[in-house]
Amino acid sequence: MRVGGRQIDDAVAEAFLAELTPAGLEAALRAAEQLESDHDSVLAQFRREVERAEYEAQRASGAIAQSMLKTGWSREVSKPTGNRVCTNWKPPVRN
Repeated sequence: MRVGGRQIDDAVAEAFLAELTPAGLEAALRAAEQLESDHDSVLAQFRREVERAEYEAQRASGAIAQSMLKTGWSREVSKPTGNRVCTNWKPPVRN
């Protein structure tokens, strides 16, 4: 029986790939799990930022309303001057 260099190379390559395949699959699986974990973390951070922005917008809106009430802005807007809306207008009485 003769064994040539090509047959040895093929056998070694086959044995090497047989050993690497499970490790490669496991590494790919770990990489996919890490990618999913990173994605979930980024998504959770984004959601927290959206919630914070909504909270800040609500606070700002409340602060603006309080400021307007304190300065009497709402009374000024309702005064019938210039191009502003007349608040003492009443619709005609229907018979």
